[in-house]
Amino acid sequence: MISLASRLKVSEKCSTILSLESAFTDIFCIVFSLVVIEIILKRAVDLTAIGQSIASRFSTGIVLGIIFGLIWLSILKRIAKASYVYILTLAVLLLAYSLSEYLGGSGSLCSLLFGIMLGNEKEIYRILRMERLPNMVVDMGLKKFESEVAFLLRTFFFVYIGSIVSISHVTIVIAGTILSLILLLVRFGAVALTTVRSDELIKERWIMSVMLTRGLAAAVLATLPLQYADPTKYPEADPIFEDLSPIYINLAVVIILATAIIATVGIPLLKRKAET
Repeated sequence: MISLASRLKVSEKCSTILSLESAFTDIFCIVFSLVVIEIILKRAVDLTAIGQSIASRFSTGIVLGIIFGLIWLSILKRIAKASYVYILTLAVLLLAYSLSEYLGGSGSLCSLLFGIMLGNEKEIYRILRMERLPNMVVDMGLKKFESEVAFLLRTFFFVYIGSIVSISHVTIVIAGTILSLILLLVRFGAVALTTVRSDELIKERWIMSVMLTRGLAAAVLATLPLQYADPTKYPEADPIFEDLSPIYINLAVVIILATAIIATVGIPLLKRKAET
């Protein structure tokens, strides 16, 4: 959704909201999905443990993302002109992600905060009263490199998903389509509720409503039951994961395609309607 929002001819406020929504939605989905899987594996619902797990994932990811972002900004000032700065930034990001996951935090949230630190370089330098370079350290070259890496990873994973998916029953297609329409209806209500006091966003309410595309996060999460079905890696693995994992993957693919079609068809129609 982030790449699509940046290409749409909408207001900056609308584009920013859609981008932030996409990032935070993926993080919430990842964290809560892992918590649900943890509950299934333990075969018990402990509200205290659930709260602690969620708080730990969020707090650890946020703190490490900010710390790594600030440290790397200070280092970038000294090596900004080096030819290897792009790949070093990626390496530091992977290190931050791995450390966050190892300590029980959210690697995705850590990566998001790391990116926010780099993306708001001017404000960070001003708040911390750090010495700034005459030119931006995080330039368009670094952003372009990261977008190309992200594109490569998305392409690789979707090819992997396509190779293991097998939609052999019409029921899966119908269920996925119905779920996509339910998402659309819920989103219409949510957008109407959140934009009720914004005259600027009310004009773009319909475009925001059809921007419900599911992407890489949904595809990755759909493969989690398949991973946790392996008793050699997870001795406490539940047999239900092995039975339902193909259904999760097939449903996820149908929903990803259906929401993409809704957005692709809906956005031009609604923009044309708004212009007339």
